[in-house]
Amino acid sequence: LFLARVEEEAPKLGGTYQQLWLNWLEGEQDNLRAALTWALEKGANGVPDSKHIESGLRIASAVVLLWQIRGNAQEGLGWLERLLAQADDSISLDVNVNALVSASFLALFLGKGQASLEYGREAVKIAEAAGDEGKPILGFALAGLASGAKATGDYLGAFRTGERAVQLFRKSGPQLYLGMALISQGEIALQLGNFTIARDRLSESLTLAQNNGDNY
Repeated sequence: LFLARVEEEAPKLGGTYQQLWLNWLEGEQDNLRAALTWALEKGANGVPDSKHIESGLRIASAVVLLWQIRGNAQEGLGWLERLLAQADDSISLDVNVNALVSASFLALFLGKGQASLEYGREAVKIAEAAGDEGKPILGFALAGLASGAKATGDYLGAFRTGERAVQLFRKSGPQLYLGMALISQGEIALQLGNFTIARDRLSESLTLAQNNGDNY
C-alpha cells in the first residue's frame, strides 16, 4: 500500500503542486524508513528475497527528488546502495535501471564522481543488453552515465552522452526527465565554453519547468 501511494505521488514532485507533495512525503519519513527497512529484512531467516528488494528499490527510486531537495541525499544513497547490493537477476529491467540511475544522481549530488560514473555505466550496460526491451529506459540510463562523466570531469563525454538522452526524451518523455537532462546539458555546455548551446538548453528547460509548474 505504501509503495503504491509513493509511486502514485512521485510524478507530482515535478508538477504544479510540487511543494504540497514534497511536504506530504517529508511527513511520511518514518513510514518511508520503515518500508525500506522491511524490504531489506523481510524473507526467510531474515535473508531478503528479490520480491521485497524490488519493492524497496521502487520506493527508493520514487523519492530521489525528495532526498535531493530536502538535503537527505546521503541517506538516500545509503538505502540504494544496500538494496542494490542485494539485487539479483530476477529484478525487473526498469526497476534495476531506475535504481542505478537514481544512485548515480545522488552520488553526483554528493560529489562522488567515480561512484556516479560506475552506476551510470552499469545502467546503460543493462539497458543496451536488453535490446528492444531496454529502449524505453535507455534515455534515463544515458542521463545517469552523463552525470557520472560530468562528475569525473569528462565534460565532452558527458555532453555527447547527454545529447543522446535528450533526443530519446524528446521522442518518448517524460517531460520532467527531459527538463532535467536539458539543465545538465546547459551546465556542461557552459563548462565547455559553448555559450550559445548553453543558453538554448537552459532556456528550453526553463520553459518546460514553467509549463509544468516546477518551482525548483
